Amino acid sequence: MSQATSGFHSRSGRFSRRGNILLIYLGGGVLIAAGGLATYFTAVTSGPSAPNVVATAALPDQVVLAGALLEAGVSPEALAVAGLTAQEAIPVIQAALDAAQSRIIQLRTALENKHTAQRQYTQLRRQGTSTRQQLQEAKAAVLTASQTYDGLIALVNIPAVDQLDAAEQRRFSASHTNAARDLPLQYGAFNWSPDQASAIAQASRQKSACESRGESIDSETASTLSWADANADVAVASQSIEARLESIRNIWDSGVGFRN
Repeated sequence: MSQATSGFHSRSGRFSRRGNILLIYLGGGVLIAAGGLATYFTAVTSGPSAPNVVATAALPDQVVLAGALLEAGVSPEALAVAGLTAQEAIPVIQAALDAAQSRIIQLRTALENKHTAQRQYTQLRRQGTSTRQQLQEAKAAVLTASQTYDGLIALVNIPAVDQLDAAEQRRFSASHTNAARDLPLQYGAFNWSPDQASAIAQASRQKSACESRGESIDSETASTLSWADANADVAVASQSIEARLESIRNIWDSGVGFRN
């Protein structure tokens, strides 16, 4: 780890993190969503066909902050994959939180603008009477709003990454790159080629299927996974996930305000 920053400040709240039940206030109502913040923010902010589900002005600060951290890749899982201890994760989370908190109004506004642009584009497409120019302009508005939000997210990511040493940065960056790949968590620690990632993902699925049937895996699957497990970054990540992930999750929850 690089030189740690100062103290870690807890923010109170009554929200649980990824993987738990999440209560989000939506326009006077309450949405109970299984799957947590990552799923929720993906639904709200991803793609030009994102549904009209939320007025971001109604979201508690904790949810906006948590969404910013997750979008920036500063999740407990990524920190465990990077190989951090719970204590080492504190300044990383704090740096990201400070960056997000100092821009909470801009983040909220950018998220609202992004959602509005996506909603308007979706409505135009569904109408079926919009001109090509209207659709192009609406799509351009989505791109502009997305770029603005992504620029703010980058400013949340940068100070967090600055807290990491070179090896931790490498694994942290790889976990972000691999987030869209169907890989078990520990294999996210290395920047595989597309073919390598595909082979590992397929072998992992095959292993899970065999285990569910009480069968032994074939030699090719075993060889692929043994080769992947021998990777030094994967070994670090595996150890860290096993020993530290739960503690890092607790610290993350407390920092964002999902745990008193």
